[in-house]
Amino acid sequence: MRRLVTLALFPFVALVASCGKSTQAGAEGPLADASAAPDAAPTLDASAPQSDASSPVVDAALPANDAATPAPTNACEALGGLCLGQGAACTNGGGTVSAAGASGCVFSDGPGVCCIPPAAQSAGTDCRSHGGLCAPIAGCNFTHGNFAPPSCGGVGIVCCVPQKICGPETMACCNAQTTFRPACDRGTFVCTIAGTTLKPRAQCP
Repeated sequence: MRRLVTLALFPFVALVASCGKSTQAGAEGPLADASAAPDAAPTLDASAPQSDASSPVVDAALPANDAATPAPTNACEALGGLCLGQGAACTNGGGTVSAAGASGCVFSDGPGVCCIPPAAQSAGTDCRSHGGLCAPIAGCNFTHGNFAPPSCGGVGIVCCVPQKICGPETMACCNAQTTFRPACDRGTFVCTIAGTTLKPRAQCP
């Protein structure tokens, strides 16, 4: 199975990872820390919630290939795209496949596709209306994308939007014990986890 990665939704504490690219149906999920060591990847916990936006997700250790590369090194990121496993997932999500960015979307289990997401709409609750695509966590990390509030449904699949919508992730959502990644909601970082507050990342545990 390709594209299996982390799960849950936006925290920073424990997690898993694997790498491939496939299974694209989408669930709001955690993010992985692209800087984590490739051999530190834990085993995916199948018992954890997989489409509940309130479930925390932590820094997942990704194989070397599935870590983000700095722009403009990543050809897909330079085009404003996101990395998906298959062209059908791109077009079905309202995106356009870009052959020019394909070199930036090579997963540890094989090549993926660079998909230019649809433009964000002023209203709507699905991923497409937020200007995003349901993407594997690794594919979102490749291009330094941000998670968005809509749930995509699926293990290791998140609604991912290009970083240009909200900018670099310098904020985090946290309480006294746990830190979560914020959600990018049409240009503004917000917290979707009850009991957490948006703060500069340095002020979170």
